[in-house]
Amino acid sequence: MKEPVTVVVVTFNSAEDIGACLESILRNGCVPVIVDNGSTDQTHDIVHRVSPDCSIVNNPLNGYARAINLGVAKCDSEILVLSNADVIYPDGSIAQMAAYLKDNPKVGLLGPQQVYPDGSWQRSWGFTPGLKEAYLELLGITTVYGELRRLTWPKRLSRRPSKVGYLDGASLGVRRTVFEVAGGFDEEFPFYGEDSDFCLRVRSAGLQVMSYPGVSVVHRRGASTTRAGMSSSRYAKLLIQANRRLVLKRHGERYYAHFLRVKRLFNWHSAKLFGFIAALLPEARRQRFTQKAELHSEYARQLAEEISEPNNEPFRGSICSGRVTEESKRT
Repeated sequence: MKEPVTVVVVTFNSAEDIGACLESILRNGCVPVIVDNGSTDQTHDIVHRVSPDCSIVNNPLNGYARAINLGVAKCDSEILVLSNADVIYPDGSIAQMAAYLKDNPKVGLLGPQQVYPDGSWQRSWGFTPGLKEAYLELLGITTVYGELRRLTWPKRLSRRPSKVGYLDGASLGVRRTVFEVAGGFDEEFPFYGEDSDFCLRVRSAGLQVMSYPGVSVVHRRGASTTRAGMSSSRYAKLLIQANRRLVLKRHGERYYAHFLRVKRLFNWHSAKLFGFIAALLPEARRQRFTQKAELHSEYARQLAEEISEPNNEPFRGSICSGRVTEESKRT
């Protein structure tokens, strides 16, 4: 009998999504482990209604990285899937991911292609964060490449697995042994960046990080995080905190300062562009571009502050491991 795959799902006020996510996991014959970051809605009730025997681990200190570490500590399976609560797994998708990991021992981390509920392409991986990635973004190459992928996705031109810099953390397939060798998720990341950091450490261990577009999952992006309803100011602050730790963990302050300047230039130009587009559109179609302009403008403003008065908190720990609290290890 095959060992079932365990799916660790992190929830936070996920009542709108956890039911469908959990049902899809159970249909795939997998074992769910729910880690809840202090939900105050009906998340717990829905979990117990859909799966009365499902384990729920409470994470009172909050934080996605810590939640993942707590969940993995509760797992016995060798093959794991780390998941947001707003992901739905089509029948057979998890089995395909597990089979690929078993057949390819050099692959340490596997990410399916994420799609929106309407089936359209969604960004599921990216270039390794750093100066190269920042310049590709500034020059528009990242945007053009993403748009080409979006347009060609329905034509199914290429569904072959490929090595990537990092995978979006909404859905990750990993062997438990790899998770432990890489040191788990770094709990010093408050929000965002922990997936990029983990991918870099998996690669540092000599293993491949692979995008697997032959398998697709439905992801209602943003529903499982505090991004929903979060102010542009708060969102930008969290991104800067994540980038600060991610870059300083591997590079010096001069590199980080250069990185900040490139990022600021990109966001300043993006704010101007989206504002210009919004001004040309009728009011009914203007809101999306206005919101993008506001977010990029706020991000550029805070990046300028970070450049003038850097908040370079001392880095603790090794670049080859995450910071896992003793409580996470014991749980």
